[in-house]
Amino acid sequence: MNGFSNTVTLNNLQRGILFLGDSFTWGEGLELYCDTPKWISERNHINTWQNLRNKQDSDGTDFRKNNRYPGIVARHFNTNAYIDDNNGGYIQRYLETANQHLLNPDLYIDTIVIQFSIISRDPLHSTLRNCKCMFCTNIEYYRVYEDIDNFLYKLMYNIELSELDKETLHIIENTIKMQKDNPNFIEKVQEQINNSYQSMLDNFYLDYVKFWQAGGKRKIYVIDSWDTITSKFILNSEFNNYKIPLIGKDNKKYYTYETWKNTFKFKEISHEFKGCGNGHPTLEQHQYLAKSVIQAIENRR
Repeated sequence: MNGFSNTVTLNNLQRGILFLGDSFTWGEGLELYCDTPKWISERNHINTWQNLRNKQDSDGTDFRKNNRYPGIVARHFNTNAYIDDNNGGYIQRYLETANQHLLNPDLYIDTIVIQFSIISRDPLHSTLRNCKCMFCTNIEYYRVYEDIDNFLYKLMYNIELSELDKETLHIIENTIKMQKDNPNFIEKVQEQINNSYQSMLDNFYLDYVKFWQAGGKRKIYVIDSWDTITSKFILNSEFNNYKIPLIGKDNKKYYTYETWKNTFKFKEISHEFKGCGNGHPTLEQHQYLAKSVIQAIENRR
């Protein structure tokens, strides 16, 4: 578990806000704003997570935890920020992180903030309980949506299929009752994937998030996804009703991450530190995300 040392208690329970998200929530790249000689120098080097992973130190870690928006929000409310210890995330990980904290008898979580990642990272049918489809019951066929997208790309450009791709093709052909030689095959598969995307979000809400609210005792807030495709699916889901306005650099309110991001001079870290290659939110953007979450929580009190 991850939290601040100034633990707030409520009837001997540790109290806090649960943040579910991915590397944007986790604060990847904020280390580069740490004013130590090491991190000042690193601003001039390629530093995606593949590079940053093995460069972590206590100075960078402390700076990241204190300056990512979950840390700022928690300090404002004098409470604890609970967040996945590991960088990255997707819906399946949200479920695991939520179970770890909501089922912990020593914690009192009264607020959950969800920032959606890119939906294509999720395993097929990840929010369907006890799904018995071929993909979910046989580990050999366990694929994420991203893999299916790559598979379709190979079909479109006549790239040789792997053995696993061939097995996937066989399952899909049987599922949609259409052979790959049919000119409508790829369009039909994409339609099925889009339907599955929407179903996954719907089931995530109905089977999990709806119950996390504990009859209104626990508040849910949603931050739009940085991925524009995922953003459109959120717009057509129940989660759109929980989406908070993001305060832009111009102090106007925005409901999509993309339009919000474009209000800043530096739209991502790599725009501020040229050449670092890190596409995550800047220090300033984390401050504005925190401002947005704080205002949303205070408006519902």
